[in-house]
Amino acid sequence: NTSKILHVATHSEVSSRDPLFSTIYLKSAESKGTEGNALYAYELFDNQLENDLIMLNSCSSGTGSYLQGTGIMGISRALRYAGAKSLALNLWEVNDKIAADFATNFYAHINQGYSKSDAMRLAKINHIKTGSADPHYWGAYTLIGNSNPIIKKPASSQFVLPLLITVGLLVG
Repeated sequence: NTSKILHVATHSEVSSRDPLFSTIYLKSAESKGTEGNALYAYELFDNQLENDLIMLNSCSSGTGSYLQGTGIMGISRALRYAGAKSLALNLWEVNDKIAADFATNFYAHINQGYSKSDAMRLAKINHIKTGSADPHYWGAYTLIGNSNPIIKKPASSQFVLPLLITVGLLVG
């Protein structure tokens, strides 16, 4: 069984020379240096990912290089090719604390049954209201792929408002 959400908070680099060598750095507490800890975009193509959402909360994970006849190539393209249904990515470097707070807020909305795109929008609005309105801090986040909810809202909450509107129209 595959988890519905895969969250990776780490460092990544986009290679402008060869986007297939764009890198996600994975490191355990026991690891020293970076040797053996690099996961390259080209290595992702051979994987079979079935996650509904992968959040790669790392520097510039949503960027890449344009390749003639192919389009934008980078980590995001490799993850989508490997089967990720949707990706939440950063378009530029984001402060670690802000990234953690944003992810927490985003997942709170996901858990309430919002679509991925609505959860992203609400997390951005929340950051503007409680953090900083400067788009440098909240504008880095983008969503690629399927935006359907991961968790379905209870049926009762989905039908209350339409039912009230219908009753109001019939009575009025």
